[in-house]
Amino acid sequence: MHHFLGLTLKTYFLKILTIWKHTYTLIYKIGQDG
Repeated sequence: MHHFLGLTLKTYFLKILTIWKHTYTLIYKIGQDG
């Protein structure tokens, strides 16, 4: 059970990280264009 929870948190963290990276790249590109 504890291992499963850790795995879920890891997956959730990776998802957040990926979304944050995409958002940051998008903002950076808009900043470069402007």
